[in-house]
Parts: sequence; structure tokens; C-alpha cells
Amino acid sequence: LPDRGFQVLETVPHPTPTREFENVVLKIKAQNPDLVIPANYYNEYVLLARTMQQQRVRPKGIYSVLGGAASSYKFVKEFPEAAQYIMDCNHWFDPKNPKAMDLKKRVEDKGQFYTYEVYMNYSCILLLADAIERAGSTDRAKITDALASSTFSDHLMPYGPTKFIDGQNQGAAPVNTQVLANDIQVILPAQFASARPVFPIPPA
Repeated sequence: LPDRGFQVLETVPHPTPTREFENVVLKIKAQNPDLVIPANYYNEYVLLARTMQQQRVRPKGIYSVLGGAASSYKFVKEFPEAAQYIMDCNHWFDPKNPKAMDLKKRVEDKGQFYTYEVYMNYSCILLLADAIERAGSTDRAKITDALASSTFSDHLMPYGPTKFIDGQNQGAAPVNTQVLANDIQVILPAQFASARPVFPIPPA
């Protein structure tokens, strides 16, 4: 974002897992970027965010793409202060969809986290069930043809109708989330948003 006067620092995964992020955070602090873009697995992401919090490193924003912990209720519950205001671009459930919210409640009532795997795989099963019903058969070729011609739209995800081209669902799209008030909210696109984005991060 040089044309807007932003300095961006992207952090990349270490070749081997590490339990120490002091040097990485010292580098971030010295460069004083406006935006930090972490690219780490869950444990490293949490350690980085916690170390930044402990060292009082507060850029204008922390923004991830498929971040290892950025869209994780476990992270938010266990380390709410370190997670606060972190943004992510990721596949997510539709917070305005009653079916998605009902599934979330059922999962959480059992003491589990409503993770990516839950609503994504649940949506995949709905898609497959629709294809089997339309195929009227459990024959593999017929189901494959039904999937190829699918226009399934009863998603838990904020997706358009399913349309496969070269095996890729053209109706699938990620959203932007942000950790706000110990919860994960959709902030963009507007039609799926459950909260307004907070940027830049407010002073401590």
C-alpha cells in the first residue's frame, strides 16, 4: 500500500517450529509497520500475537489471509486481549443464516468450538445430499454429473449458487472477519456483515 503511505511487514513461517518470537517482534517493533500480515500455523500465530501484546507492539492493523489462528474461537477464548482487532480473510459461516447460527449453537452447547471444519464439511454434505437426490441414484457417474450441473444454494456459507468449472466452485467466496469484543464478526462484504470494521486499532 505504498501509494497510501502504509508500511507493511509480512511475517512468514519459520522453517522449523519455534517457541520464541522475541526477535521477530523486536524486528516488527524496529520497523514500525502500519500493517502486519502474519502467515503462521496456529501455535506460532498465537505465540506471535501474544508476544506482540506483551511487548506493546500495536500497528494500525493485523490482517491475515487464511490465518492460522485469526479466525479461531479457541484463540479468542484463551487469549482475548492478544486476539482483539485481528482481521482475517477466510471462508466462514453466514452470520445472517438461521441454519448456520442454529448449528453454531448446537456445537457450542456441547462444549465444542464452531470451527472451519464443522460448517465447511456440513455444507459439503448438504451439497452432496442434494446431488444424490437430483441424480436419483448412488451411481458414481450420475452423482458426478449432478455435481457438475449443480446450482445448490442452501449453504451455511455466504456463497452464491454452486457452479463448478474445472472442479472449482465459482460460487464460493471468502469473507473478512475481525475479532471484536471477544467474538469473531464478519465485517465485509456488507451484505453478510455482523459488525463494522475497526481500523486503525485504537490506542491502548
